[in-house]
Amino acid sequence: MKHILGGIVGSLLATSAYAYNLHMQTDAYFLYHPATKTVVAADKAQQAMYPASLTKLMTLYVLFENLRDNRVTLDEEFPVSEKAWRKGGSKMFVEVGKTVRVEDLIRGIIVSSGNDACLVVAEYLGGTEEGFAGMMNAKAQELGLKGSYFANATGWPDVTQVSTAEDMGLLAAALMRDFPQFYHYFSETVFTYSGIRQQNRNGLLRQNVGVDGLKTGHTEEAGYHLVASGKEEGERLISVVMGTEGFAAREGESLKLLRYGFTQFKTKTLWDAWQEVGEASVWLGAEAKVPLVAGDGKIAYLPRRQFTPRDITLTYKTPLQAPIKSGDVVGEMKMDVQGRIYTVPLLAGKDIPKADWLGSWMQKLFHRFGL
Repeated sequence: MKHILGGIVGSLLATSAYAYNLHMQTDAYFLYHPATKTVVAADKAQQAMYPASLTKLMTLYVLFENLRDNRVTLDEEFPVSEKAWRKGGSKMFVEVGKTVRVEDLIRGIIVSSGNDACLVVAEYLGGTEEGFAGMMNAKAQELGLKGSYFANATGWPDVTQVSTAEDMGLLAAALMRDFPQFYHYFSETVFTYSGIRQQNRNGLLRQNVGVDGLKTGHTEEAGYHLVASGKEEGERLISVVMGTEGFAAREGESLKLLRYGFTQFKTKTLWDAWQEVGEASVWLGAEAKVPLVAGDGKIAYLPRRQFTPRDITLTYKTPLQAPIKSGDVVGEMKMDVQGRIYTVPLLAGKDIPKADWLGSWMQKLFHRFGL
């Protein structure tokens, strides 16, 4: 049986529709609030694109997983092959025949965007770059990245290597969630190796705008990409822009996207755990009614402006049969907020024992005669 509650929701949230045109100058974008798993804004976010050096986020994910699971250590040294040394494009400037500490390789990948550093990691962990790409694809599947395929560890142009703005945003969120102990590397602005000092290509790190990561990417075929993240008033957002026209454009569009999220939205409580949301009739119980409570609290990242009241739907069999224990799952509670359905178990809010023989007899009698 379904019951609609209109009154309770008025105290939880309120909305008035409004329009906001971002006017983004990108081929695709994606704005994500990881704490509530909310897609705040997106356009062509599932369109296949060449990821360029955003690929290195997956290379780092695989490396971080090996570090977390103690298969390698930060002080361990990986050997440099001639293939890695010769690799073109952006470099950390490793030297053939020598070894490099894992921690330096991390900085070389993040700050210097070193293709050579990626190859050192790929060959050590995967045996070959092709073997490592297989590990990357397995991990992409495990993380639910439906639009990504990796052919190499660097983002070097390859017509088969594709990803999406959505996948890159979700990958960034997974990096933060699964490896918080390594996230600080993404905020480093300068790295010096072999006497060569290089700045992080993510210029937002130096602009004092709250951005603390993550990765840039660029090839002629792909355009200019940036996965950025930052915090404001305790909220964290992840932005992805792909296919902008230059360094300044990818930073400006990223900042525009982040500012939109921070200024127009905030986290709101839909309901608290164990909040009473209704009551249900009880059959053959010591009490005629049992309070119904939400099984879990729910928060959502929602526009700051007021919301019109929304209805909560409670689904359960009625009447409920005694005895009932507090915390028993008796049904389901749903709320539709701007087309997104939030669902939690519906619980009994207190113990309701069976009625004694007289109470049971009276209830059966009243039921028989419709009293």
